[in-house]
Amino acid sequence: MIDREELLEWADVHGEKYGTPASYVEEAAARGQHVMLDIDVQGALQVQARTDDPILIFILPPSMEVLLSRLKGRGTESLQQLERRLRNARAEIARASEFDYLVVNDDIERSVEAVRVIAKAHQETLEYRMRPVLGHSTLIEDLTDGLDRVLFSEFASQDT
Repeated sequence: MIDREELLEWADVHGEKYGTPASYVEEAAARGQHVMLDIDVQGALQVQARTDDPILIFILPPSMEVLLSRLKGRGTESLQQLERRLRNARAEIARASEFDYLVVNDDIERSVEAVRVIAKAHQETLEYRMRPVLGHSTLIEDLTDGLDRVLFSEFASQDT
């Protein structure tokens, strides 16, 4: 599908390829429906470049400690895989300011509601869309600095 350019977006994420068939989004649009994609930064920026007026929402963890706890708490990855995820998180969070909105995932119900409100507001009127990314610049900086500290202190001896 990549070679035939049948994907709206695709990316290699943590060593795995993921993508969204363009036909899926086109068919939904033809029915007057909106599509929400749960994709990484690479894919989101591809969608932004290839579609008219998408809404890009970046979901942030509330802190470096919570991010690390969530990733380690899974217990599904080796130390090397965890390091890769943290390095990818560092690179992605650094690009959060390229998104239209940021939602801090400190409470799942509140986060879901925030996404619903953003989508509804966007659907009702495009004229008043805000770009509240600037209000989270301190959190973005804290998260990227925290990831730098963790990567240096916990993974420095394992450079690949």
